[in-house]
Amino acid sequence: MTAIHTETTFEEAIENFKPADQLFFDQVEAEAVTSEDIRQAATANTRDDFKLVFEKRLDDLFIDRMEGNDEIFRRVMQDGDFRNVVAEYLLRRVYQQARCRAADSDDLSCFNDSGENPTYQTP
Repeated sequence: MTAIHTETTFEEAIENFKPADQLFFDQVEAEAVTSEDIRQAATANTRDDFKLVFEKRLDDLFIDRMEGNDEIFRRVMQDGDFRNVVAEYLLRRVYQQARCRAADSDDLSCFNDSGENPTYQTP
């Protein structure tokens, strides 16, 4: 694991994480930007002043996201109908992305929002 210093970039700090781990940070970010109090603080303050507000809320954002993931996990494991819907959604997206990648296409722009490649015909 890389030693973390104040000059360490985010990319350097997470270099040993799996790509899927980035999703946690993406979720925290999405929750933060949809928070009314955080948006108000960002618009009313300089970046330095906003940093003070943001740092006070960051632990709450991490905890909220962890609890949110726990709720999703429990629902997937306990609600068969919900699990079936999620499984079908993931099946479609993973199948299409895996086939695109197997075709040596690292360009994920070939996928539409539903995870399907409109130019790729499923045999």
